[in-house]
Amino acid sequence: MFEQYFRNSAALVMEDPESGNTVLEIQRVFADKAFRDYKISRSNNIVVKRFWTEIAEKAGGEASLKDMVPYITSKTDNFTTNEIMRPIVAQEKSAFNMREVMDSGKILLVNLSKGRLGDLNSSFIGLIVVGKLLMASLSRTDMAEEKRKDFSPGRFVVNDEDMSFLSGQMFLGSLVFPDLRGCCRRDEP
Repeated sequence: MFEQYFRNSAALVMEDPESGNTVLEIQRVFADKAFRDYKISRSNNIVVKRFWTEIAEKAGGEASLKDMVPYITSKTDNFTTNEIMRPIVAQEKSAFNMREVMDSGKILLVNLSKGRLGDLNSSFIGLIVVGKLLMASLSRTDMAEEKRKDFSPGRFVVNDEDMSFLSGQMFLGSLVFPDLRGCCRRDEP
Protein backbone atom coordinates (compact mmCIF):
# COMPACT_ATOMS: atom_id res chain seq x y z
CA MET A 1 0.00 0.00 0.00
CA PHE A 2 2.80 2.41 0.97
CA GLU A 3 4.64 1.76 -2.29
CA GLN A 4 1.54 2.43 -4.39
CA TYR A 5 0.79 5.75 -2.67
CA PHE A 6 4.41 6.89 -2.62
CA ARG A 7 5.08 5.90 -6.24
CA ASN A 8 1.99 7.76 -7.46
CA SER A 9 2.74 10.85 -5.37
CA ALA A 10 6.32 10.97 -6.67
CA ALA A 11 5.11 10.51 -10.26
CA LEU A 12 2.55 13.27 -9.81
CA VAL A 13 5.15 15.65 -8.39
CA MET A 14 7.80 14.90 -11.04
CA GLU A 15 5.44 15.30 -13.95
CA ASP A 16 5.13 19.07 -13.48
CA PRO A 17 8.48 20.47 -12.30
CA GLU A 18 7.32 24.09 -12.66
CA SER A 19 5.02 23.73 -9.65
CA GLY A 20 7.68 22.01 -7.56
CA ASN A 21 9.25 18.58 -7.72
CA THR A 22 11.05 17.85 -4.48
CA VAL A 23 10.40 15.66 -1.44
CA LEU A 24 8.65 18.66 0.11
CA GLU A 25 6.04 18.58 -2.65
CA ILE A 26 5.51 14.86 -2.13
CA GLN A 27 4.45 15.62 1.42
CA ARG A 28 2.31 18.49 0.17
CA VAL A 29 0.47 16.24 -2.31
CA PHE A 30 -0.80 14.28 0.68
CA ALA A 31 -1.47 17.11 3.09
CA ASP A 32 -2.91 19.81 0.79
CA LYS A 33 -5.94 18.82 -1.32
CA ALA A 34 -5.89 22.06 -3.35
CA PHE A 35 -2.25 21.47 -4.28
CA ARG A 36 -2.95 17.81 -5.10
CA ASP A 37 -5.88 18.83 -7.32
CA TYR A 38 -3.67 21.40 -9.06
CA LYS A 39 -0.96 18.80 -9.73
CA ILE A 40 -3.60 16.35 -10.99
CA SER A 41 -4.94 19.01 -13.38
CA ARG A 42 -1.43 19.41 -14.81
CA SER A 43 -0.84 15.66 -15.18
CA ASN A 44 -0.92 13.92 -18.56
CA ASN A 45 -0.36 10.48 -17.07
CA ILE A 46 -3.73 8.73 -17.08
CA VAL A 47 -2.56 6.01 -14.69
CA VAL A 48 -1.47 8.56 -12.07
CA LYS A 49 -4.60 10.66 -12.60
CA ARG A 50 -6.81 7.61 -12.23
CA PHE A 51 -5.02 6.55 -9.06
CA TRP A 52 -5.62 9.91 -7.38
CA THR A 53 -9.17 10.50 -8.59
CA GLU A 54 -10.59 6.98 -8.58
CA ILE A 55 -8.57 5.01 -6.05
CA ALA A 56 -6.90 7.20 -3.41
CA GLU A 57 -9.67 9.73 -2.91
CA LYS A 58 -12.40 7.05 -2.85
CA ALA A 59 -10.59 4.42 -0.76
CA GLY A 60 -11.95 3.54 2.63
CA GLY A 61 -10.64 1.83 5.74
CA GLU A 62 -6.88 1.50 6.22
CA ALA A 63 -6.28 2.40 2.57
CA SER A 64 -8.11 5.71 2.86
CA LEU A 65 -6.15 8.83 2.02
CA LYS A 66 -6.73 10.30 5.47
CA ASP A 67 -5.23 7.18 7.06
CA MET A 68 -2.30 6.98 4.62
CA VAL A 69 -1.22 10.65 4.93
CA PRO A 70 0.34 10.48 8.42
CA TYR A 71 1.96 7.12 7.67
CA ILE A 72 3.62 8.26 4.43
CA THR A 73 4.59 11.76 5.54
CA SER A 74 6.21 10.26 8.65
CA LYS A 75 8.58 8.39 6.32
CA THR A 76 9.83 11.63 4.73
CA ASP A 77 9.93 13.68 7.94
CA ASN A 78 13.49 12.47 8.67
CA PHE A 79 14.64 14.22 5.52
CA THR A 80 12.51 17.36 5.65
CA THR A 81 12.87 18.25 9.33
CA ASN A 82 16.64 17.77 9.59
CA GLU A 83 18.48 21.10 9.16
CA ILE A 84 21.25 19.52 7.09
CA MET A 85 19.00 17.36 4.91
CA ARG A 86 16.20 19.83 4.18
CA PRO A 87 18.28 22.05 1.84
CA ILE A 88 19.45 18.92 0.01
CA VAL A 89 16.03 17.34 -0.55
CA ALA A 90 14.30 20.69 -1.12
CA GLN A 91 16.46 21.79 -4.04
CA GLU A 92 15.06 21.16 -7.48
CA LYS A 93 18.44 21.03 -9.21
CA SER A 94 21.60 19.37 -8.01
CA ALA A 95 24.30 21.64 -6.64
CA PHE A 96 26.91 19.77 -8.66
CA ASN A 97 27.07 17.99 -11.97
CA MET A 98 28.66 14.56 -11.54
CA ARG A 99 29.26 14.29 -15.29
CA GLU A 100 31.23 17.56 -15.23
CA VAL A 101 33.21 16.30 -12.24
CA MET A 102 34.12 13.15 -14.18
CA ASP A 103 34.81 14.81 -17.54
CA SER A 104 37.02 17.55 -16.13
CA GLY A 105 38.86 15.40 -13.59
CA LYS A 106 37.65 17.42 -10.60
CA ILE A 107 37.71 16.16 -7.06
CA LEU A 108 34.46 15.74 -5.18
CA LEU A 109 34.52 15.01 -1.46
CA VAL A 110 31.31 13.89 0.21
CA ASN A 111 31.32 13.60 3.99
CA LEU A 112 28.63 11.15 5.04
CA SER A 113 29.46 11.14 8.73
CA LYS A 114 26.79 9.22 10.62
CA GLY A 115 27.55 11.28 13.70
CA ARG A 116 26.53 14.44 11.90
CA LEU A 117 23.80 13.16 9.56
CA GLY A 118 22.49 10.06 11.32
CA ASP A 119 22.37 6.54 9.89
CA LEU A 120 19.32 6.98 7.69
CA ASN A 121 20.37 10.31 6.19
CA SER A 122 23.93 9.12 5.60
CA SER A 123 22.63 6.04 3.78
CA PHE A 124 20.16 8.09 1.74
CA ILE A 125 22.77 10.57 0.50
CA GLY A 126 25.25 7.75 -0.12
CA LEU A 127 22.76 5.97 -2.36
CA ILE A 128 22.06 9.20 -4.25
CA VAL A 129 25.76 9.94 -4.79
CA VAL A 130 26.52 6.42 -6.01
CA GLY A 131 23.47 6.52 -8.29
CA LYS A 132 24.54 9.87 -9.74
CA LEU A 133 28.05 8.52 -10.26
CA LEU A 134 26.73 5.50 -12.15
CA MET A 135 24.35 7.60 -14.26
CA ALA A 136 27.15 10.04 -15.13
CA SER A 137 29.41 7.15 -16.07
CA LEU A 138 26.77 5.61 -18.31
CA SER A 139 26.01 8.96 -19.94
CA ARG A 140 29.60 9.23 -21.13
CA THR A 141 28.84 6.92 -24.06
CA ASP A 142 28.01 10.07 -26.05
CA MET A 143 31.72 10.97 -25.96
CA ALA A 144 34.34 9.17 -28.01
CA GLU A 145 36.31 6.83 -25.78
CA GLU A 146 39.63 8.46 -26.66
CA LYS A 147 38.26 11.87 -25.56
CA ARG A 148 37.08 10.66 -22.16
CA LYS A 149 39.29 11.56 -19.24
CA ASP A 150 40.43 8.29 -17.80
CA PHE A 151 40.21 7.60 -14.12
CA SER A 152 43.87 6.69 -14.05
CA PRO A 153 45.85 6.03 -10.88
CA GLY A 154 45.61 9.06 -8.67
CA ARG A 155 42.01 9.68 -9.67
CA PHE A 156 40.03 7.30 -7.51
CA VAL A 157 36.56 6.93 -6.22
CA VAL A 158 37.34 6.11 -2.62
CA ASN A 159 34.39 4.50 -0.96
CA ASP A 160 34.94 4.23 2.77
CA GLU A 161 32.16 2.66 4.82
CA ASP A 162 30.24 1.69 1.69
CA MET A 163 28.66 -1.22 3.56
CA SER A 164 26.57 1.41 5.32
CA PHE A 165 24.57 2.23 2.23
CA LEU A 166 25.34 -0.33 -0.48
CA SER A 167 24.70 -3.99 -0.73
CA GLY A 168 27.71 -5.97 -1.86
CA GLN A 169 25.96 -6.80 -5.11
CA MET A 170 25.26 -3.11 -5.85
CA PHE A 171 28.87 -2.09 -5.19
CA LEU A 172 30.26 -4.94 -7.29
CA GLY A 173 27.77 -4.06 -10.03
CA SER A 174 29.15 -0.53 -10.13
CA LEU A 175 32.58 -1.90 -10.99
CA VAL A 176 31.49 -3.49 -14.25
CA PHE A 177 30.84 -0.19 -16.02
CA PRO A 178 33.76 0.64 -18.31
CA ASP A 179 34.31 4.14 -16.96
CA LEU A 180 34.57 2.84 -13.44
CA ARG A 181 36.61 -0.29 -14.06
CA GLY A 182 39.88 -0.01 -12.23
CA CYS A 183 39.07 3.30 -10.60
CA CYS A 184 37.22 2.24 -7.51
CA ARG A 185 39.18 1.38 -4.44
CA ARG A 186 37.50 0.21 -1.30
CA ASP A 187 39.25 1.26 1.90
CA GLU A 188 39.43 -1.65 4.29
CA PRO A 189 40.04 -1.22 8.02
